[in-house]
Amino acid sequence: MMIRKLCLLALLPACTLAAANDAAQSAAAAPLTRDEALAQSKRADELRKDAKARQNEAESIRLRDYNACLDKLLVNACRDDVRTTFIKTMESIRKQELEANELGRNSKARLNELNDAERQAPKPGGKPAGVTGSNPRPLPKPAGKPATSASPAQSMPSPTVSPAAQARANAEHSRKEKAAAQERSTNAQTAAKRAEQAAKDRARYESRQREHTEKMAKRASSSSKKASASGPAAQ
Repeated sequence: MMIRKLCLLALLPACTLAAANDAAQSAAAAPLTRDEALAQSKRADELRKDAKARQNEAESIRLRDYNACLDKLLVNACRDDVRTTFIKTMESIRKQELEANELGRNSKARLNELNDAERQAPKPGGKPAGVTGSNPRPLPKPAGKPATSASPAQSMPSPTVSPAAQARANAEHSRKEKAAAQERSTNAQTAAKRAEQAAKDRARYESRQREHTEKMAKRASSSSKKASASGPAAQ
C-alpha cells in the first residue's frame, strides 16, 4: 500500500511539468512581456517549493516502509522494492527541479533584456544625445580644441550583454544545475544504502538477541529438569 502511494506521488507532477513545458515552448515562439516573465519567475519558485515538499515526503515514506519490511517474510525483496520506488520518485523530483531552474533562468534573462531596453530608450520630451543646456548649438571653442557637447560619462553607451555571452552564461548555469542535481541524486542513493545497511545491522543484532534469549531459556529449562530428577533420587 505504501509502495503504491510512492508511485502515485511520482506521477503527481506530470500535469505541472506539462504546463511548464507549454510555457517554455510559448516563450521560445514569442518574446515574453514583463508580466509574463514575472509570472514565469513566480511559477519557477512554486515548482522549487513543491519539489522540496515532495522530496521530504518521499524520504519519510521510504524510512517508514523500510522499517516495515522487518515484519515481511521476504525482507530483502521488500526493501529492494522500497528503494527502487524511492529512486524513481527522486528522479521525477529532479526533473521538476531542472524544469523550474530553466523557467527561472529564461524569465531572468528576459527581464534583464527588458530593463536594458528601457534604459536605452529615449525618454519622452528629452533632448537628443549630445545636446546640453538650453541652446542646442554648441558654443564656439578656441582653435585647436575640438568642441564637445557632452561629457564622456554622458556620451558613453550603456553596457549591454551580447547574445553569445548570454548563451555562454546560460550554458554554464545549466551545467552547474545539472551537476548539482546529479550530486543530490547520488547523495540520496548513498543515504538509502546507509539506511539499508543500518537496518541489516539492527536485524542482525535483534536475531542474535533472540538466539541468546532462547539459549538462556534452554539452559534454565535443562537446569530445572536436572534439579527435579535429582530431588527424588536424594530422597
